[in-house]
Amino acid sequence: MASTEHLHGDKYKIYVELGTDDYGTRKRRTKTVTATSARDLKKKALEFELECLNTPIENLETIKFNRFVDRWWSNHVQQYLTVGTQNNYSNHLKHVREYFGNMQLRKIKRFHIDEFFINEKNCGRKSETTKVTMLQSIFGKAVEWDILLHNPTQRYKLKHRTQPKKADVYTAEELELFFKLLDTEKTRNRIMLLAASLGALRRGEVLGIAEDVIDYKNNTITIKRSLNYDETKKEKYLGLPKGKKERVIVYPEEFMRELKLFAFSLNEKRYQHGDLWEKIDGVDLLFRTQGKVMHPNYFSQMWKKACGRMGLRVINLHSLRHSSATYLHRQGMDIKALQEFLGHAKYETTANTYVHVEESDMHKPADTFTKLL
Repeated sequence: MASTEHLHGDKYKIYVELGTDDYGTRKRRTKTVTATSARDLKKKALEFELECLNTPIENLETIKFNRFVDRWWSNHVQQYLTVGTQNNYSNHLKHVREYFGNMQLRKIKRFHIDEFFINEKNCGRKSETTKVTMLQSIFGKAVEWDILLHNPTQRYKLKHRTQPKKADVYTAEELELFFKLLDTEKTRNRIMLLAASLGALRRGEVLGIAEDVIDYKNNTITIKRSLNYDETKKEKYLGLPKGKKERVIVYPEEFMRELKLFAFSLNEKRYQHGDLWEKIDGVDLLFRTQGKVMHPNYFSQMWKKACGRMGLRVINLHSLRHSSATYLHRQGMDIKALQEFLGHAKYETTANTYVHVEESDMHKPADTFTKLL
C-alpha cells in the first residue's frame, strides 16, 4: 500500500512497500511529486502504486469498467474479503462484466444500473442481492480512490424486494423430541449434533473443533475458527468464525464427558491411518470421515439422513441453530446474553432474525384478554 510524507510547500514523497527480498531486506520504492490538493495527492499515490505493481498506467479519467474491476479485484477483494465472498462474487461477475465491460467508469449512471437489472430479470438470472452488493463495492471503491465523485449505486434499492424468508425452525416440542431421539444415532453423529444444538453453533464452527479449544475442567469450548471449503481451489481451509470474534460456550457436563471419550477413541484411528491422517493448517480436527477431515457439505447431508432415520421433520442444518436460539429465548434467556452466546455483532440480528415466533404465541393475546371478559 502507498503512504505519503509532506516535504515542504506542495512537494510530497510517496512510498510504496513491496515486501522483502530473499534476505529479508525491505523493498520499497519512492517518488517525489507536486500535489495541488489532498485529492490530487491521493490520485498520484494510487498511480505510482499501480506502476510499482507492474500495472500498466492508464488515464484514470477514462478508465473502462473492466480495467477498473481488475484493479478492484486485486487491490480490494483479494486483499480484504473472505474466500467465501470472493467465490460468491466470482460466480456472478461474468454477467456484470459482459454488460458494463467497455463502458467508461465515469459515464455509468443510475440509469445504466437499472437497465442492467432489467436485463438480468429478462434473462431469468437471479442473485440480485449479490450483484447489488458487488456493484456498490466496485463504485464505492472508485469514489474512495478519487476516480469518481459519486457512487451511482449509493441509493440503489432492490426492486420488489420482499422480507427475507424466516428460517423453518423446530418448535419447543420438536426440539425436545430431537434430543431424545439422538440416543439412536452413532457416536460421532450424536456428538456433532449435540455440539451444534447445545452450543447453537454454525456448521463450520462444529467442524473447526479440535482438542486445543476444549477445556474439560471448566466444561467449555472456545469457538475461534471455522472449517470452510473454497469452491475455486477445491480445498478445505480454516478461517475465523463469522464476525471474526472468539466466544466461549459452556456445555453441560454430561456432554463434555461424552466428548472426552469420543476424542480419546480417535487415538487408535489416528495411529492406524498414520501419514494419511489429515490435518488442516496443522490442526488435528475431531470430526472426520475415514481419516479425512469432514467436508462441510457431508455434514449437511449427514444431518438430513439423520432426520430421516429419527423420523424428524427435515429442516436446514443452520436452522437447528435458529431452533436452539428460539428455544433458549422462550426459556427466559435475555436477548443481549443470547447475542453474545450466538456470536452476533449486532443486537438486531439476534432479535429480528434468530428469535422466531411460534404459532401458539399468536393465541396468547386472546388468551390473556379472555380473562378480562
